[in-house]
Amino acid sequence: MLPYVGFPLVRACPLRCRYCGIGAEAAASDVATVDLRTLRQWAESSLRLGIRKFRLTGGEPLLHPEIAEILSYFSNLDATCTLNTAAFLIDRRTDIFEGLGPSLTVICSLDALDETRFDRITGSRGWYKPTIKGIQFLARLRLLKRLNMMVIKENVDAIQDMIQFCSALGCNLKISDIARTPDQFGDWHADHVDLSEIERSLSSIATSVTKHPYTQLYGIPSKIYTVSGVEITIKSSANGTTYAIPGPCSTCAHFPCEEGMYFINVLPDGTASACRQNMVHVMGMPDDFEGTIKRMIDLIRGTVLLDRKALAAQCAVGGTSQSIGPNSAKFNG
Repeated sequence: MLPYVGFPLVRACPLRCRYCGIGAEAAASDVATVDLRTLRQWAESSLRLGIRKFRLTGGEPLLHPEIAEILSYFSNLDATCTLNTAAFLIDRRTDIFEGLGPSLTVICSLDALDETRFDRITGSRGWYKPTIKGIQFLARLRLLKRLNMMVIKENVDAIQDMIQFCSALGCNLKISDIARTPDQFGDWHADHVDLSEIERSLSSIATSVTKHPYTQLYGIPSKIYTVSGVEITIKSSANGTTYAIPGPCSTCAHFPCEEGMYFINVLPDGTASACRQNMVHVMGMPDDFEGTIKRMIDLIRGTVLLDRKALAAQCAVGGTSQSIGPNSAKFNG
């Protein structure tokens, strides 16, 4: 299984979610957006290399001026594709979701089920009701794959309600702790919640527990807990993650970050990154897209699973990440 490729379509988003930052996955891009013609070239090159999964993100991807054409194109590829959206614009653009091909599903971000809490987490006003309407619309079209819930201290008590909401919608759920990102709107130290106890609780009530196949190779090893008919993926940085050690992670200023390396992020300006930090491990590719993606694939496939907490303690004592080697803090969980 090869790592998937993500295309952040735009930097723009009116929300200011506390766990996010300016531009989100497009933060490091020198340009604000990418056109459909370029996306087609990148996607076709990726397919030739054997990539079979794409993710459309942002910013808020529905703000892209060619979003209707982009969704139509990716929904008919010989690959799976997900659109990751905050869903607040779906109610205004229901037409673009009609008649799409079979390859595309939608993942919506939702962190609260009451308007006051939603506004506090997203740093916005007036978007809660359109978000819920948009999610319900996608569920009716059977395009809604799952909801993504980022758990912080503000909403940790709402997980059970979110599970029941997903059960009623007929979709799945992903619960994640938050990672530090460039120019984060909130305070990671004030907001972060360790999901270990939540994962133990779900394990005790789940009717089945399976390993998430992709995460057994890349990123944070995750499990899927079935509760009330909902498949709940828990992405917890307490379970370790994969780093390029030895390699660029060894000398990265963000090491050991919460998520490590696990996908290829192709930015609107034609650079690619192997991690969410965006500012590191970037390789320019204006003249050799396929060569760059091949190198990124090799980099990610060569990562090793390590215990992030032990690494963080080790770095704190040593004052640097550069001494971390391939046998340091191996994860045994």
